Amino acid sequence: MEADPSALGGPFIVMEYVRGRNLSEVLVESSEEEAERLMTEFTRILVDLHRIEGPLIIPGFPEGDTGRYLDDLLATADGFIRNFGVGWLQPVLDWIEDHKAEVAPEGLSVTHMDYHTHNVMGRDDGRLVVLDWTQSAPGDYRADLAWTLLLMGTYGTQEVRDAILESYERVSGKETRDIEFFDVIAAARRLLSVAASMSAGAEKLGMRSGAEEMMRESAGHLRRVYGLLRQRTGIELPEIEEFLDSL
Repeated sequence: MEADPSALGGPFIVMEYVRGRNLSEVLVESSEEEAERLMTEFTRILVDLHRIEGPLIIPGFPEGDTGRYLDDLLATADGFIRNFGVGWLQPVLDWIEDHKAEVAPEGLSVTHMDYHTHNVMGRDDGRLVVLDWTQSAPGDYRADLAWTLLLMGTYGTQEVRDAILESYERVSGKETRDIEFFDVIAAARRLLSVAASMSAGAEKLGMRSGAEEMMRESAGHLRRVYGLLRQRTGIELPEIEEFLDSL
């Protein structure tokens, strides 16, 4: 990043052009053995990211653990509810508040928060490169992993989700505790972003143009997300059910 405007008349960023295809496309054409290798590498990259010492790459990286992260998350969600009129989410936030003390604490990690195979490129030389860092922030690594599991499992299958979780635990060498709690956060985040984008417009939320239409085409995925939320919490959200029926 160059903030000095003297060179081009304004600040600018120099970015690398990654030549290749997204990992989803590469996997379709890979042998079973090669696909397994690529998915192991896919999870290894996420494990490596979560192991980075945050202060080395993020100025002002916060101190704290899961408790601070969840408190900040709930405060942000509360503001979102007020600004976008999505009060139907309140029972889920109450559930998170009621259960957060049961979650084993972890230190904060660098997270990507949109890590899936469409945001990983297979370069022509065989290396994998991670794209789309706009949501990266300090957080609990399990929230990052749960988002990956949610997208890969609801656009894909339960078997894909289970394989990624097993691979993550194998590569990291430790059990991922309380992932079901973070499943709830991931599902709520997904439903909230979709419902808010439909009412406020995706571009207002920082999403790219055309995101609303993509979401309408993903009705099956969204119903599976809602199903996971109900399974984990027992909470029914009539407004979301009505919204999904309208898609």
